[in-house]
Amino acid sequence: MKNKINLKIPVIIIAVLCCMTAIFFLYEKNVPQKLPQPKRIVQHTDGRELSLEEMVDNATHITDAEYIGYEVDEYGVARFKFKPVNTIMGTFDSDIIYAVTGEKLEEKCTEGKVYMIFLEQIDSVYSDVQQYGFIQPQKKQLTAEDDGWQKQHDDVKAILESNPQLYQNDGEEKTFTLSNDMDEILNCSAHIFKVRVDNVFTESTIAPTTVYECSVTATLKSKPVNDNGNLLINMFNDTVEVGKEYIVLLSDAQESAPVYTLSSRNSVYTPEEAEQIPQLKELLSNAEEYTTVPDNKTNEEILAEEQAYIEEHGIE
Repeated sequence: MKNKINLKIPVIIIAVLCCMTAIFFLYEKNVPQKLPQPKRIVQHTDGRELSLEEMVDNATHITDAEYIGYEVDEYGVARFKFKPVNTIMGTFDSDIIYAVTGEKLEEKCTEGKVYMIFLEQIDSVYSDVQQYGFIQPQKKQLTAEDDGWQKQHDDVKAILESNPQLYQNDGEEKTFTLSNDMDEILNCSAHIFKVRVDNVFTESTIAPTTVYECSVTATLKSKPVNDNGNLLINMFNDTVEVGKEYIVLLSDAQESAPVYTLSSRNSVYTPEEAEQIPQLKELLSNAEEYTTVPDNKTNEEILAEEQAYIEEHGIE
């Protein structure tokens, strides 16, 4: 994965568009300096347009694609749909590209026209489809009818030919799997714990997920990154109940603790369900009890920290 250029970018939470990353702004607790910064749509706030070289450098996919409209999900998130016609960089696993942006792209694109678009792949276990973010969506999108169409293609080709490593830019390494195969899920699970769900921390208004405060009661694989064992786990709605215990399979949290994410869409089981799965049954037989250190901060202190963080970063 190549290094990104150092761009000045606004605080536009791509999680508004991609279920997961909102929790890194909204669900901060105790150690905000350890929370990773979510990927953002690459745009400037100082009025300067990105150069073509910068757009290519930050893209994981470049393609000519026909705009076929957009859809708005039940949470009000718009996904703009394109059909790839001539892919210049990257590969697509679907005949439809779902792209997200904070811009009103429907006012800038016309259905049936072909545009040259620069995209950054967005990976999230909480998204039901592969999504992409636009690189500088406020810039005019060239169509096949525009005078600069061929020149831009020639310039992009020249940039790629002079920087062959850009062809290897296929996004961040995934820390989750969309597979239902337990062996593959286990391979993506850096942490496997038995946890007690203590409270609802916050419910997402843009995705079918809820972040829960959980306490580790036993470890099946690795130890909690945060030594006290208090976790914030983002889980799908209606999959757990407060007060009960579950076996959870989680992605690596070295940079995100105390926030943990699921390693797959099938990573939460009751102890009884886990006993019926051979791989988990074996892990359970060797589980070690774990004592979570109580979090002594009051709700008022936690809320004050969250509000300070929100205000510091200009989040609405």
